[in-house]
Amino acid sequence: MGLQSLRTNYPTHMIGNYVNNERTKVLAFHDHEILVIDINDPALSWVDREELMDAVTALSGSGPAYVFYVMEAMMQAGEELGLSAAAARQLTLETFAGAAALARQSDESVSMLRKRVTSKGGTTERAIQSLDVQQIKAHFVEAVRQAALRSRQLGDELGKAD
Repeated sequence: MGLQSLRTNYPTHMIGNYVNNERTKVLAFHDHEILVIDINDPALSWVDREELMDAVTALSGSGPAYVFYVMEAMMQAGEELGLSAAAARQLTLETFAGAAALARQSDESVSMLRKRVTSKGGTTERAIQSLDVQQIKAHFVEAVRQAALRSRQLGDELGKAD
């Protein structure tokens, strides 16, 4: 199970009573949205330094939005290339699900997995070259840094409000 996001109608002050038990702990909550962690999941990585929480927020908390953003772009490209919206969506969703499953099952780095599915002189290589010319990876890294910075700023603001 690992991390799980749940939506509840419980008031914020009751959320801890709702999910805190021997197996789960509340990691974060906001406006009835709670992030629950299964503490018995061996796949979890603990962050034991509080100053890294901004990085966790930037990478994992904001991460689904980054994935959806890339999915949006892929779906748009599929439609512009003539696929129906439904076909572009299905192909994109299955591509992400398959890539995530492969990365999860493999001991190889995602960089190596990407290289393995990139044929020399092929379509994927052309696409990756296009992304590299536009420095997309560097822009993504900077976007995550900006999210971490904003997380720290929001934490500082919240700390001042106490």
